[in-house]
This record gives sequence, C-alpha cells and structure tokens, in this order.
Amino acid sequence: FAPQTECGAVVKADAYGHGALQVSKALYAAGCRTFFVAYPHEGMEVRKAVGDDAVIHVFNGITETDCPLFEAARLSAVCNREEEIHLWLSSGLQTGYVLHFDTGMNRLGLNSDQVSDIAALTKQHPPTLVMSHLACADQPQNEMNAKQLDRFRKIAQHFPSARKSLCSTGGIYIGPEYHFDLLRPGIGL
Repeated sequence: FAPQTECGAVVKADAYGHGALQVSKALYAAGCRTFFVAYPHEGMEVRKAVGDDAVIHVFNGITETDCPLFEAARLSAVCNREEEIHLWLSSGLQTGYVLHFDTGMNRLGLNSDQVSDIAALTKQHPPTLVMSHLACADQPQNEMNAKQLDRFRKIAQHFPSARKSLCSTGGIYIGPEYHFDLLRPGIGL
C-alpha cells in the first residue's frame, strides 16, 4: 500500500487494550522499528518488548521529572510546546526528539506561525522527526485535509534533515501524498 514509507506503530493505551507488551513484541518480530506511546511509563513497558534498535516516541512530551525515564528506556520526546524543546535541548539526552506542529487539529502541537523561530532554535540540534495530525482524516473528501497537507509541507521545508510524518490510521487511506516518511497507524492495528 505504501512501499516507500516506513510503517510505525502507535501502541498507546496498552495498544488500545490489546496488550502493549505482546503487540509490540509481535510487531517488532515482524520488522516494525518505530513505536509511539502517550507517556514515558508506557515507553518503559514497550522497551521491554523491543530491541535496542527500535525508536520509541512519547506523544505527550517531556517534563523535567521524566528525564530519568527517557534516559533509562532511551525514549524520544514529541515536543508539543516550546518549553519542551528547551528542556530537551538542555537535558543532554541523546535519543533525538520530535517536533509536533498543530496544522489544524487544535489539540496538541507547536504553533505553526512560529515555525521560523523554532527552526532557528533547533538549528544546531535539529529534530529527528517533524509531525502533525490530521483533524478530519476519517472524512477523506473534507477540505481540511488538503489545507493541513499544505501547511505541513510548508513547515517541513524548515527542517530538511528531519523525517516527516502526517498520517495516523485514517490519513493513510487518503492518498500517497499524505504518507511522507513514516505512517502512524494505531487504532487500525
């Protein structure tokens, strides 16, 4: 379906009630190397099921209190606020980090109007991944999808070395122009 795009796995909320440890172990055995969880304690659990080569991103960002968990389980923070970027950059953590921009979901994410400032802030230590989330992916014909795609493309240009990800489960089916470098199915698993 998307042969040029890596398929990650969102295993938050105990893999949507199916058992994060078991689901992550099976997906890792099948070749999955990128996982997403909501909280660091979930990432610690997933790390038990996957190899050291797997990347585990934490959607809800990072706090100073969480830094030891991120280090112990080699987790990557999805930075949704500028304060999280500053914390990550000053933490000394080596696993890379993600920038999540709000392109229209209005739930989590960095303000897309500040992309130039954020690009300047992260120039010396760029993110490994830049992502967003489609608000209306379950409605493929909704014009909001195309607007968010356009916004995301403009944001992505500021981070040429970072991988890009826009699609969760619903977005995968809208079309290949939405796929970029990494798909994030969750509920669809």
